[in-house]
Amino acid sequence: SMDGTFIRANALYILGKIAHAQDQYEDAFNYYSESAKVNPNMVLSQLGLGQVCLFRGDIPFAVSCFERVVELERKEGGGNRPSSGIKDAEYW
Repeated sequence: SMDGTFIRANALYILGKIAHAQDQYEDAFNYYSESAKVNPNMVLSQLGLGQVCLFRGDIPFAVSCFERVVELERKEGGGNRPSSGIKDAEYW
């Protein structure tokens, strides 16, 4: 169901954020990746994934994640987050 998908994507994102905050980059990458697969339009998952990829030195993949953030933010007029992911993505 759509609600189940939304909840699963958010739960995976939160687990990714926790792992990221604890410098567990491989776990964070896996959680963010799974969240992005469950909901490809989730801006925060794409942003987290890009940040972890930057840390890992995977610049091309990081850039593609940040471009996706910019694309989603423009398409949705701000997307599904209170702060602006587009500014974060343009910073990176």
